[in-house]
Amino acid sequence: MTDALNLMGFDTNEDGSSGSEIEDEIQDNDLRDNDSSSSSDEDAGGSTGEWRTVQSGTDSVRRGPEFTGTTGLHPRLEIPNELEDDMFFLNHFFTDDLMQDICDYTNNRLWQELVDNPESQKLQNSRQVTVNEIRKFIGLQFLMALNKKPTLASYWSGDLVFRQEIFSSPESLSRDRFQLILNYIRFADPENLENDYLAKVRPFLEKVNNICQNTYLPNRQISIDETLMLFKGRLRIRQYIPSKRRRYGIKSYVLAESESGYVWKMMLHGLSTENRAVGLSHRGAETLSVTERIVIQLSHDLFNQGYHVYLDNFYTSCRLARYLFRNGTFMTGTVKANRGVPSDLKHLNLPVKSQAYSRNGEVLCVKLVDQKSSGKKTVYLMDTFAAAEDVEVSRIVKGGHHETVKKSRSVLNYNAHMGGVDRLDAALHHYDINRKNYTWFVKYCLHLIQIMHYNSWILYRKNDGKMNYLDYCMKSVNRLVLQTGIGRNPVGRPRLVPRSTNNRCLEERNPQHKLERIPAREGEPRPHKRCRVCYQAGKRKETVFRCADCPGQPGLCAAPCFSKYHE
Repeated sequence: MTDALNLMGFDTNEDGSSGSEIEDEIQDNDLRDNDSSSSSDEDAGGSTGEWRTVQSGTDSVRRGPEFTGTTGLHPRLEIPNELEDDMFFLNHFFTDDLMQDICDYTNNRLWQELVDNPESQKLQNSRQVTVNEIRKFIGLQFLMALNKKPTLASYWSGDLVFRQEIFSSPESLSRDRFQLILNYIRFADPENLENDYLAKVRPFLEKVNNICQNTYLPNRQISIDETLMLFKGRLRIRQYIPSKRRRYGIKSYVLAESESGYVWKMMLHGLSTENRAVGLSHRGAETLSVTERIVIQLSHDLFNQGYHVYLDNFYTSCRLARYLFRNGTFMTGTVKANRGVPSDLKHLNLPVKSQAYSRNGEVLCVKLVDQKSSGKKTVYLMDTFAAAEDVEVSRIVKGGHHETVKKSRSVLNYNAHMGGVDRLDAALHHYDINRKNYTWFVKYCLHLIQIMHYNSWILYRKNDGKMNYLDYCMKSVNRLVLQTGIGRNPVGRPRLVPRSTNNRCLEERNPQHKLERIPAREGEPRPHKRCRVCYQAGKRKETVFRCADCPGQPGLCAAPCFSKYHE
């Protein structure tokens, strides 16, 4: 979709309507309904003056902001002068705090399941998950992506067809242990899910965004596009986009650096009520449609620094171009004919392989007509950066002959810088770590982990690294699996339920139990949890107390739930 202006995949007609408009209607009805207010040319244009026809070479560009962004690694990130450790950036993204959080949430979920099923011998015999096991679990996921097998169990098979020694090595996880972690791994606190449909993934997405933004600042050219993670199960946020290869899945909006594909910020496509409220907190954004506010939500941290954002026609409008320009940001993007394109330009008959220009203040509108094997193509662009200028380029036509044609400078800039998110999709396509039977929130969070891994490789390459992405994945497996100690029944790993003198039981965890108030956190002076005993009785009750000595530190009412829980 984003390689459009080589005009591959833009089924546009003479009136400017495109095949991608049908795609946009199918993929999100609530976004379409919200954008209905901007369907007229006047509303979407936000016109404050008259459009005038301009010729190539005679156009004057309104001077915009100078680029003042500090690109490259974040100033607070200290790296050695000679980067000897190839996995330095991997360790920076997969931080100890992040791995510890995943470990704690997983153990809490294991304990919840044990409380709900106290007779389960499998859980009673289990041991607590450790941080190194979480790292090994992630490393084995990357290894499975490099060497795909038909079933999960076949990775541990002793058959000559499937045998792979690393899975039977002492440093690896056993099959049952891997399956246990896969079943109970969590990326958010299971005690504080509240009534949020996306509570199981939202906190982890925020952590990933913080790590990516606080590690690297992108170059001037950035692009915003959507990416689709395959998921065909029943899910309220699942999208259907027929133009995508996978068609069904969970959609995310991504801001990436155009040159490298480094993912700087992501936003999950949520429920319709949440989508309609996106970006409304930003000044002046209440006059924009939902798709326009998505751009504001992703890029507002880069405003007033002279960045140049590239968009496709799902987001672009003349009104958005003006909003970004007022906030010190340039924009170039393809645009639908009903989103501010002047009527004179729409009805202008142009010969094939030509373009025309119209300007209104800082916004330049370009109409391009070209001939492809599928027929005549007409595409419109909005640009606040370049002037109306034709550039002669050489291209190969059918039969291997070369021909020289004139292309707009805006078109050439768009083709060169719109593919940031496509670079990401192309890199991850062959090494997708997800499998068909994974739970949706586990699948999405593993997808985020793979994006962080891709970002670490991008920074490794920017700092004179020589490995390609495949070799980097193999080195990552070695670091995460083989260099994190013994994985099969390591000595000293605590049991989920300690042994008692008589038998294994849930009551004998620590003879000294203390009821304490849940400590305050930043932004939450009076935190609370749901009472574990009341929840088992089918009652919804919150408490500000917890047992500090029980695994998971369950929330408990002072009386009588604290006593009942320990009877």
